[in-house]
Amino acid sequence: MAWFRLTALVLAAALLLVIYQAMGQLQQLHAERLNRVEAQLTVAATRLNQLLSVGDQSAVQVRLHRLVGGSEGAVLAARVIDIRGRPIAQVQPDASHRPSIWPAWAVEPVQDQLHAWLTTPRRLRLATADSGLGYLIADVTDAWFWPPGHPVDQLTYLRAVIAALVAAAAAIWLFLAAWLPVGSKAGARTLEAAPGSMESAASDPIMPTSRRLAQWFELLGYAVIVTDTRHRVRWMNERATTLTAWRLEDARRQLVYSVFRPASGEDGVEATPGELALQTGQDVGRLVMDMIDRQGQVLSVEAGASRLMQQDRVIGVVLFFREATMRGQQARVVQDTQDLILSRLGEGVVTVTRAGTVDYANPHAARMFGYAPDDLPGTALSKLLPVPFLNSPDIQLEHYVGTDDGSRPRVVGWRKDATTFAIDLSVSRLPASGAAQYLLVLRERPADSGAAELSQRLGRLFDSAGEEVYIFDAQTLYFLDANRGARAMLGYDRERLLRMTPLDLAPGLDEQQFHAHLSSLQSGDVESVTYQTEHRRADGASYPVEITLSYSQGEQPPVFLAIAEEITARREAEARLQFIAHHDVLTELPNRLLFMDRLDQGMRRCDRTGRLLALVFVDLDLFKRVNDTLGHEIGDGLLHAVGQRLLENVRVTDTVARLAGDEFTLLLNGVVDQADVERIADKLLHAFEAPFQIDQHAITIGISMGIAIYPLDPVDAKTLLRHADEAMYAVKRAGRGNYRVFDAAVTPDAERTLHIEQVLRNAIALDEIEILAEPVVRLADRQLAGVRVRVEWTPPDIGRVEQAELYDAAQRTGVLEQLELRLLRGACELYQGLNQDSRAGTWPFLVSLSTWQLRRRDFAIKVADLLQRHEMPGTRLVLGLEEGGLLDVLEGATGGFSVLRELGVEFDILSFGAGYQRLGRMAQCPIRFASLPDDVVHALPDPAAMATVGTLLATARGFGADVLAGGVSSESVVEHLSTAGVVLGHGPALAPVVREAEFQTLVKALPSG
Repeated sequence: MAWFRLTALVLAAALLLVIYQAMGQLQQLHAERLNRVEAQLTVAATRLNQLLSVGDQSAVQVRLHRLVGGSEGAVLAARVIDIRGRPIAQVQPDASHRPSIWPAWAVEPVQDQLHAWLTTPRRLRLATADSGLGYLIADVTDAWFWPPGHPVDQLTYLRAVIAALVAAAAAIWLFLAAWLPVGSKAGARTLEAAPGSMESAASDPIMPTSRRLAQWFELLGYAVIVTDTRHRVRWMNERATTLTAWRLEDARRQLVYSVFRPASGEDGVEATPGELALQTGQDVGRLVMDMIDRQGQVLSVEAGASRLMQQDRVIGVVLFFREATMRGQQARVVQDTQDLILSRLGEGVVTVTRAGTVDYANPHAARMFGYAPDDLPGTALSKLLPVPFLNSPDIQLEHYVGTDDGSRPRVVGWRKDATTFAIDLSVSRLPASGAAQYLLVLRERPADSGAAELSQRLGRLFDSAGEEVYIFDAQTLYFLDANRGARAMLGYDRERLLRMTPLDLAPGLDEQQFHAHLSSLQSGDVESVTYQTEHRRADGASYPVEITLSYSQGEQPPVFLAIAEEITARREAEARLQFIAHHDVLTELPNRLLFMDRLDQGMRRCDRTGRLLALVFVDLDLFKRVNDTLGHEIGDGLLHAVGQRLLENVRVTDTVARLAGDEFTLLLNGVVDQADVERIADKLLHAFEAPFQIDQHAITIGISMGIAIYPLDPVDAKTLLRHADEAMYAVKRAGRGNYRVFDAAVTPDAERTLHIEQVLRNAIALDEIEILAEPVVRLADRQLAGVRVRVEWTPPDIGRVEQAELYDAAQRTGVLEQLELRLLRGACELYQGLNQDSRAGTWPFLVSLSTWQLRRRDFAIKVADLLQRHEMPGTRLVLGLEEGGLLDVLEGATGGFSVLRELGVEFDILSFGAGYQRLGRMAQCPIRFASLPDDVVHALPDPAAMATVGTLLATARGFGADVLAGGVSSESVVEHLSTAGVVLGHGPALAPVVREAEFQTLVKALPSG
């Protein structure tokens, strides 16, 4: 017996080697064949995409026939479906496509069932023309015994199959003969662990035992889940992860009914086939059941289970399943039939979810509301049916369930174009298994009955709304109706409102902007317009509102709908947020952001006025001790009290801010000098000698102050704050409870500027400003052709201050008007002195002014008064202005400019050419001279400068002006200007600048024509 067993074992091993080689050859042929089929499916999907994009339905059908007929017999059926599972084209299996190996006794239903067992649907995603998504589904056989199409491959295939079958039969016989004694039981399936299994038998007996069985089920196209006897998942194949939507890492050690979750049966619970196999002790054949995947989708599957045995002991279960394709096709047929029926109905059908949103709407319902069918899912029902579900939130769909035809409620629908229509509504409940809860049937009311109930419909819509709702005529703008809320807020009765328009309710509304809103709505550029205004009540009080306007062209006549929301609380909240953003929450004083903004404004004001600004940095002495001993609540109360005491001891125009912690800052505007600041600091020190009463505690606390004064400390805002902080810390180091002014190094230029600004006003008042005259001559013969009038000041402690420096200081100190009036008066006096000289002829007097003076009518009247008092014609006065400023004045057409034009005053364009793109406006202005820019004159004889001069000459002649060259410093410049065509000029090379008393002498010395 031992020799027999040994011989049988050797022969069985040899046969196993033959089987292994044959199976390897079959595996290779099978893999090559499946690769070719997959490639054909990919090519077919690409071609179908192209055909679907152009809508060629017949070509799609031809392509599917070609795919089924030319895929080596592997593709038995093919179909194209859209995203909702509805078929677009299909080729179903017939007798010619079924395997030829079925026995003669296998009737057609049996063949269909075998066909379903031996095929697997392969799904490839497509892009269809109408829905945007779809799939190509091909039924591909995975059976090993389906022969390839090529004859050579067929012979190789059959030879391998025969060798494998013979070797397998012989091996089985040898094993039975050698190892099974007579009378042994082999009724139950026993699978031993084999070398090369998934896991070693010693570590886990389930995996090696289940491996071979799982492979056979995979070859038949099944998803496989391996569990232990405690129903916990140990392994699952790739197809199982696809169908259950569970990853292997997540599913391992989970209970099987969590991964393969059957839909509830009649008793609420349905066991898995694996559980049934363990409970009954028998393998479970194919069951058709519903499974719920991890995403909540319900799949119809065919499932079964096989026990895993080891030494007559059950060690686990193999659960196998796959989609029930025939049942899915039947479900899709039912769905397609249902969709076809719903699309043909003459009534609107809508399903609504528990959340009150549309889940499905048939085409007729979409047309009723003016939407595309795909736009309605997800839309709130209250948007489509505002009456009563928008303005009466207490009314629910449940109230409308089960009403008969006689009592069916009537509601108002709202179309996409904002028109309304009456609807008869019927509501039914749906089974709770789906997402939708209610089924709505909508019938549009006939037009004649809708017109009869217009008043009732509007009354329900308006009077139940919480906001103010108005309807006004699109032509006359008179109100046609207003709801109860609007009448209550305004205090008007309905009859009075019908005699009013929206502009009557909002007197502050810009009428032009309002009509622009209406036009944009009527043109269809926008669907609605929102703006804010104020409504005035009957008692004269006003309140802010936000208006939303829409246009309803479908009404006859067309109307506008206005919904007004009272926003007083919103504005108060916004104001509070704005306050919090710029103020300290504890003390309600300005915070750092607001303080720095006010500091920047104050420094700019100092630059204009010449006044001083003091920044005081205040720090509480030993404040930490108060917090540590009395607590933070007392400390917070003390900080608030400190802020109030600082406010009480400064002026209303000053700023008190809290930067952080116990640090405060003061901004003292318009102080006279340092002594003025020190007096305020002494006052603050004295004020903090009195104790603070915080709850039951009397707290005395001192302050240390650092002071920086602008522009004595001529730095920017951040540096000025830092200087004040440094001065405060110097006080801290010296012993606290005092103040110190930051010692800024004053440069000679800064000291000179400050001195000019401080005494300039007095100098103008005392008539210390001198008038200078600079002759304007002809370049060719040096004949006098005009006089440019200038100012100069020579105080003994500073020295000579020329016109440019004077103008800057006067602008900063606010005395520019007085300085320019002094200059104009000097020009009039020069004219008076030459009036008796017969040679004076028509010489013009040129005076440079700042542009902003011409915007003021009162300044122009003062100029007219000067001319009249000195008997000087306006035609003899030429005002010089920068080109950009003069163009701005022309565009503004201000009153002062008009007065000067009426007097005959002419103008001189300074730095001519800077605004070249707008020189066309100069024709509207009486231009006498156009002065070349100084940099152009100084650059001569540079070719670019010469070209610029030529261009400006041509431009000036276009509006009748003479070009004037200033600052002519040499004879060579005179020659180049003459060559270029310039006739007039002034400068040291032509004639000297003289004082008013010396002017007549100079005039007599110059040639005069």
